[in-house]
Amino acid sequence: MAVSIGDRLVRQAATELVGRAKELAILAQLLEPEGPLVYHLHGVGGIGKTSLLALFAAQSRAQGCRVVCLDCRSIEPTEAGFLHDVAAATGATAPTLSAIVEHLGAADPLTVLALDTYESFRLLDAWLRQVFIPALPDNVRLLLVGREAPLMVWLTTPGWHGLFRTLTLGPLDEDDAYALLEQASVPPLQAAQINRFARGYPLALRLALAAGAQNQASQIDAATRQRVVEQLSRRYLAEVHDPLTRRVLQAATVMRRATRGLLRAVLPDLDADDAYERLRALPFVEVSRDGLVIHDVVRQALAADLLAADPSAYRAYRRAVWAYLRDDVQQATRTELWRYTADMLYLLEAPTLREVFFPTDSTWFAIEPARADDWDAIMAISSRHDGPEATALLASWWRTHPRLCAMGNTRWSASIVS
Repeated sequence: MAVSIGDRLVRQAATELVGRAKELAILAQLLEPEGPLVYHLHGVGGIGKTSLLALFAAQSRAQGCRVVCLDCRSIEPTEAGFLHDVAAATGATAPTLSAIVEHLGAADPLTVLALDTYESFRLLDAWLRQVFIPALPDNVRLLLVGREAPLMVWLTTPGWHGLFRTLTLGPLDEDDAYALLEQASVPPLQAAQINRFARGYPLALRLALAAGAQNQASQIDAATRQRVVEQLSRRYLAEVHDPLTRRVLQAATVMRRATRGLLRAVLPDLDADDAYERLRALPFVEVSRDGLVIHDVVRQALAADLLAADPSAYRAYRRAVWAYLRDDVQQATRTELWRYTADMLYLLEAPTLREVFFPTDSTWFAIEPARADDWDAIMAISSRHDGPEATALLASWWRTHPRLCAMGNTRWSASIVS
């Protein structure tokens, strides 16, 4: 099989990763015959989870293991959408659970299925735990990578003890942080100044380098890593002196992903190819299957600044994105439909709905498939909070589509998948 540019980029990113030897040794337990079946790697945004995953994948492949990495942000969070992408990535003959199980079971090497940005799969977590993973052959391991710690049910369900493990990814230690800065040719004195406030947080270190913040590092209050990154994000924007690049970056903060078509829609007076390349060159932008993605922490900080400083521009960009998606989705194929749905959901400013699909904080509810004996509880909750009309509609919905109802630990919730 020919090596793609993406493969080379992954290998290069792995060679640039500094430290993490201890974490790599822990994750290597997945490759042991009597090791865990699932490892859950989690840590705050920008801590280096994806970089660690790239290095783990490279080292595992060097040992003869097969590693299949999927970005959950690009996958429709439904059973059908997930099975479609897994089948495509593994080479299974059909996007069904039975076909995938048969294909993976026939493979000689150990296969690690790695799901990055796993926090996007809140809606699928229960199905993966209860149906998908138990059906897999014993030569398959799962690596779940996300910002949130796993739900306690993973640790308390009978049978999972010792077979499901978690690893919290923390900041780089001082030596590794200095090694990263040394790799970027930062003099020792400036490296000490940068790490004094970055505290080993990889994203903060990269942003400080990109923004030239090392000369003023002592002026930054590093009360929390999140605040450091927010301040550095704003400082970085201030350091982008080219007005066209500033415009492109600001416009892109209202989108889930940036494509040439979307950039053309929001910035019709600019060349879309040039705008795309300007955005791709920024240090906190990564190339995904869907397009260009600005790191969540950076995007949130810059979008908040744009809304506060120029609400008219913020709203105009969002309207342009919506108009483009509304028209372009008419030509979307079935496999592309989720991307457009996710783009539209991202524009919504309904906190509860948006948090389900694009989580920004720790999980405040868990979603589980509703069972027949949940009926009384669902009706009681709906009657208390939604009134008789909504409860009657829910009762009708339950009778016709019971699989589309789900129980949460705070309130019931449900979703319809087209």
